[in-house]
Amino acid sequence: MNRPYSVSELNDVERELYARHRLGDVIAIHTPCYHKYRVKKGGRKEQHLFGLTDEVLDDQTCSVCFKTRTSGPGPDYPNAIESKRDLDALDAFYKWLYRHDYA
Repeated sequence: MNRPYSVSELNDVERELYARHRLGDVIAIHTPCYHKYRVKKGGRKEQHLFGLTDEVLDDQTCSVCFKTRTSGPGPDYPNAIESKRDLDALDAFYKWLYRHDYA
């Protein structure tokens, strides 16, 4: 079903998405490649970033770079959330980033 969503509905769906993936409010930015993503709430990376002033990763601790090196490129991170399709893309990105298929 493809219907228009109000801004309020999109905000609610976005909050539910962050809760489902257990993501906090801390956003990591990797300086060399400018990957930007939310980190897990209560995780080690969140604790590490709390100690930094601008929440920028400047070493090999970027989760997106690591995941790309180990499993190949994933879905694109949407720049803006303007539609349900953008939220679906965001969900696909975080599923790719934080769900691991170990054999």
